[in-house]
Formats: sequence, C-alpha cells, structure tokens
Amino acid sequence: MESNSRIWKLYVGPDGSVVHGGYGKLGGSGTQPQGSSFAWCAYDPRENLLYSSIYGDNGTVGEIHAYDPARNFEWVRTVKLPYQLREINGGHITKNGNLYLTTDWSKEIVSYQIPSGGRVIQQATGAGTGSMPQILRSRVSSWAPHEL
Repeated sequence: MESNSRIWKLYVGPDGSVVHGGYGKLGGSGTQPQGSSFAWCAYDPRENLLYSSIYGDNGTVGEIHAYDPARNFEWVRTVKLPYQLREINGGHITKNGNLYLTTDWSKEIVSYQIPSGGRVIQQATGAGTGSMPQILRSRVSSWAPHEL
C-alpha cells in the first residue's frame, strides 16, 4: 500500500518466498472516491472485497469504500458509517463480517458489522491506551475472541 492509492499485489511462491505480482490503483480506471488518500485497507473474506477510507486528518470520515481486487480494484460501493470518525489508521474485517477500525484522534477501536450489501451496524466502542497490540488484546478480544 502506498500513499498514492496503489496496492502492491504480493503472492507466496511455491518455495514459500514472497513474489511481486504488480500493483493496482484503488478505483482502477473508474471511480476513485478516495482520491490519493489511502491510510488503511481491510479485506472482507465473505465478499472478496477490499475496504478502505481516507485518513481524515483535516476533517471527518463518514464513509468507507469497497473495491474489487478481481477487477483491478474497481470501486464497488460506498458504505456510510453510523457516525463520523477522524484519523482512521487501521482496519480489519473478520470472517464473520465484523469490521474493526482504529483512530488516532479519539484513541478508539470501533466495531461494526458489515452485512452483505454494505449497511454497517455499530457493535461496540472501546477506548484504549498503550501500544496497538495491547489495545487489541485487551479490547477487541473481549468482544470477539473466537474471530481473531
């Protein structure tokens, strides 16, 4: 992932080494709703889509965007968040469709459910201190320990 919205495609080769497979641009040759802002991404294993948003350092983030890696990262849809966040710096989607976002601004880890089709439902919010691995262990694992 680069700051100019390019995603590097890496594969594990037959010998276990990492092989470079080129790169794609968020939005492909079509709609690019994030412009060149690309602070995080999370892969949804249920729909085979990649989600991302702007970082939001000069404003707030009220939506995330879905892209299709199988179609050169073409934009698929925009999903509204229940409330606006700021400075999103990380995301993860579990096999059950739970989206966890971290934010530098409020030091929160926010949990959403993303049903197929893209309407998000907020599940939980937890404030954290310390390093991200400590926060993830103490907060997120108490919400969904079977998913991590």
